[in-house]
Amino acid sequence: MLESPDGGSEELSARMDLVAKQAVQIQSSAKTFAAAAGKGFHIEPEAAATLINSCQNALTDLTGLDEQLQTAGQAPRLGQSPGAKVVGPFTQNAATDAHGIERA
Repeated sequence: MLESPDGGSEELSARMDLVAKQAVQIQSSAKTFAAAAGKGFHIEPEAAATLINSCQNALTDLTGLDEQLQTAGQAPRLGQSPGAKVVGPFTQNAATDAHGIERA
């Protein structure tokens, strides 16, 4: 799990849970839209407001998580030993490449 720079991993976890709940809500609304689109559809103002609010909250949370990901993408400071000089860049690469750590 990622930790925030100030050590607030619980806050980060809570925010990630909120984003997951909002994603479910967005998916549900999208299914309703798709079902109604073939016959023309009407959306209640309350549903539209909920969808807009969920999207705005998700964007805000994702923007905040981007900062966390920037931290995760930095090479860890492991010292100057020969092993640290190898492991640090490897860890940074694993955090930032498209594959992460995979089975060999």
